[in-house]
Amino acid sequence: MKMCKLMKSWFLLILLLPLLIIGCGNIINPLDASSDFPGPLARGVSDITMGPGYQMLTGEVGGAEFIIYVPYVPFLELWNGDLVIYAHGYVNPQIDELSLPGEFADFSLPLMADGYAIACSSYSENGWAVKDGAIRTRQLLSVFTEYFETPGKTYLAGASEGAIISLMLAETNPELFDGVLAACGPAGGSILQTEYLFHIRALFQYFFEKEAAILPLLEGGSSILDVREGLDFETEIAPLIGLALSDPDAGIKLVLMSAVMTTLGFPILPEDLPETLMAALWYYYVGINDFFDRTHNHIMIDNQDTVYEISDWLFDNLDPYLQFYYSVNCWDINGWIERVTATPDAEKYLEHWYVPSGNLEIPVFMLHTTRDPVVPAVHLEVYKQLALSTGSEDNLYQWIIPGFGHCMLTDDPTYFNAAVITAFGELVYWVESITPTP
Repeated sequence: MKMCKLMKSWFLLILLLPLLIIGCGNIINPLDASSDFPGPLARGVSDITMGPGYQMLTGEVGGAEFIIYVPYVPFLELWNGDLVIYAHGYVNPQIDELSLPGEFADFSLPLMADGYAIACSSYSENGWAVKDGAIRTRQLLSVFTEYFETPGKTYLAGASEGAIISLMLAETNPELFDGVLAACGPAGGSILQTEYLFHIRALFQYFFEKEAAILPLLEGGSSILDVREGLDFETEIAPLIGLALSDPDAGIKLVLMSAVMTTLGFPILPEDLPETLMAALWYYYVGINDFFDRTHNHIMIDNQDTVYEISDWLFDNLDPYLQFYYSVNCWDINGWIERVTATPDAEKYLEHWYVPSGNLEIPVFMLHTTRDPVVPAVHLEVYKQLALSTGSEDNLYQWIIPGFGHCMLTDDPTYFNAAVITAFGELVYWVESITPTP
């Protein structure tokens, strides 16, 4: 039986190779499943078309493009009866066009070869689209059922922003899904994630712009929250960050900034900080106006009570010269760093979209790297504590892979993709056996 299944998987994999080549296109209340779509479910739906080893359905739901693949060859039962819905990650909100994610082909091909049907939505908006992404992702189950049949089991798989969308659906609509794979996502919630990005921005300003302002010249100079609409990070910001990092004292400043971030609860190795700055500040500059649009220009970040310092333990372990440099040059850090106050309505927005509860009724498998520059791994520990507080720890498994990178490993780009497929297989085994993976 195993040999027969293996031969069938290889046969289907060969048929599906064209998908790998052409890809899938260019790159405040709990959700109520009954509100997904009041009228005709999908518009602009093509007829179910045939490809080499699959059936394909495309169309639009709620302003979002979608695509569904079902393994199919006449006279062969290739579909195993289960559906995997993929929720994609963050898309630059400065991009108006909607498109299906480029990584979908890499994710879907090995799962289709094993008999799974796959569905994916573009969402109907870009940016921090957690609310819309949850609605559009969930609608795919209804579309699939209408045009094909009710799947035996339905799995969610999400990466980055798609992971928090999948986690939200796991907590709010567990009756619709059987298991969730959440990779490299902000599982600790949107407030923790925005705090991380703001601290990165504020500390960069303190350590690298204290004497000579660099980045605020492009922001109007009034506040680090004021980012000009349409600003191009790659041409306007990235070169200036590189210039700041070429400062003779940059190495010292990176060590001290790393120590302050670690004291704040976001450990970053000094050697990781240059790439972390580029990655995290991209999200800050590209995304902050999108957040303001969603909160009616109200501030969603609050650091009024934040103490920026190096813990005594970390200070004692610094080189004496660094201790001296910090004591002489950084004594004014808390008086110098800009303070901002969140408004209650903006904080509520972040809570709703989304701060998890930790209450799980279905298995959730989380995958993360230890040194993620965009979504720090501390998110997993925060969520673990939430799950423990709700008695849901038996429905949570976390696999943390040593290495640097967001939804990838910089040193081995293919390893993380393989880990995602392995993790999905572990999730399926867990769901089918109804016992946590060891």
